[in-house]
Amino acid sequence: MKRLRVLLLGLVVALTGCTAASASAEKAETAFSDIPEGVWYAEAAAWCAEQGIMKGTSATKLFPDGTLTRAALATVLHRAAGTPKPGKAAGFSDVPINAWYTDAVAWASENNLMSGYGGGRFGVNDPVTREQLAAILWRWAGSPAGAAREFADRKQVAGYAANAASWAVEDGLLRTRTGNRFAPREAATRAEIAEGVYRYMTNDAPKLLYMGQASIRVVTPENKVIYIDPYAGDAYDLPADLILVTHGHFDHCAVDKVTKRSADCRIIMHREAVVNGEHKVFELPYVTVEAVEAGYNRWHDVNECVGYVLTFRNGKKVYVTGDTSATKQMEKMSAMEIDYAFYCCDGVYNMGMEESAKCAELVGAKHNIPYHNSTSNSGEMFDRKLAERWNAPNRLIAYPGEEIEIK
Repeated sequence: MKRLRVLLLGLVVALTGCTAASASAEKAETAFSDIPEGVWYAEAAAWCAEQGIMKGTSATKLFPDGTLTRAALATVLHRAAGTPKPGKAAGFSDVPINAWYTDAVAWASENNLMSGYGGGRFGVNDPVTREQLAAILWRWAGSPAGAAREFADRKQVAGYAANAASWAVEDGLLRTRTGNRFAPREAATRAEIAEGVYRYMTNDAPKLLYMGQASIRVVTPENKVIYIDPYAGDAYDLPADLILVTHGHFDHCAVDKVTKRSADCRIIMHREAVVNGEHKVFELPYVTVEAVEAGYNRWHDVNECVGYVLTFRNGKKVYVTGDTSATKQMEKMSAMEIDYAFYCCDGVYNMGMEESAKCAELVGAKHNIPYHNSTSNSGEMFDRKLAERWNAPNRLIAYPGEEIEIK
């Protein structure tokens, strides 16, 4: 299977005390003056600065050997995930209602990444230990199985973190300390946290397979499988965890083609996604799905069609238009900072090449991809020549059967 490997370093997010770094991984330059060139954490620090994930202790210093509090780590992870809104309050006695870390702690707790201590405390000011860091990253990855690894201090690793410690070292997220020690109860340094987050975010990315027409399959780092508008292609061999349908036309809602499904597979149809003109948001542990406007032509009613914006745990966003012409909402969607956007452009039942290219300019995604550009219901259901003539900014062509890593 062909694979398009696209590593996005993204736009710089302006943060107090954090200055943008160069996107060059070779030089790994940052605005922090206390990071020696070529040191083992330089690339991770540069990436975290570029993404606006970690603040320095000042405008010019990262303080790599310093520690991070549990509240600060929750904030780092929350930023890395795209700062999603938590569904409920944190519920810890030491977490105020309007502190800078309140939403981050609530989100981390809600998603079972970080739990509190006894007595209802979160321990906001406690430094993060290495075994805590390993366990948090391990849970974020979906608690993957792995071979046990021997450490000189293996017996000192708490039971809850035993599998996580082995996994974190084997996958390159954490390094052992001198003498093959995991040092589970020693505080994790800011450099170690930067490297752990960087390795997790860049090693594990959702893999999106384009199958022709409007049919897409996504496999997340948590090994969850998402099918969007099943119809074209034959890559339906993986059991579905989520099926998304943009509207009721036969070439978008062949859900019976997805015969393999997990026990808790969820199907979100267009009728559930837009109700009385209100577009819904669906929060799942591995992805947030936001329905957006679609339709605005004689073939597609805005009250019966939707597009979707999917936000994955690495903070990256994918937009699929579904069947549509230009929508009123597109003028506002640049604020969503979408990474990959798929635009229908068949010019018969939907907008054509020129209109869809203008929509791409409005939305302003980092990568714009033509799809559903053919009215054929046979073959690969994709017009390669038309795709190559599509004159949208930041164009990326994904041919049927090609895979994109959403980084």
